[in-house]
Amino acid sequence: MTACWSKGRTKHYAYYLCDTRDCPDRRKSVRKEIIEDEFETLLASLKPSAHLFHAIYEMPRGQPKSRPF
Repeated sequence: MTACWSKGRTKHYAYYLCDTRDCPDRRKSVRKEIIEDEFETLLASLKPSAHLFHAIYEMPRGQPKSRPF
């Protein structure tokens, strides 16, 4: 994905372009707001479950808090 700007009459507008060879949307402009809103939705759906969060929290700490130098 490549970011680019397009100049309108009075403003500049941000877009993203897909450069993947086999992509059906290759070289089509998609507005920045659309891509970033969908990416934000994707990130929100990837929140860890309570079980995973608890398991990570309970893992022993591998690094000592102070260095022996």
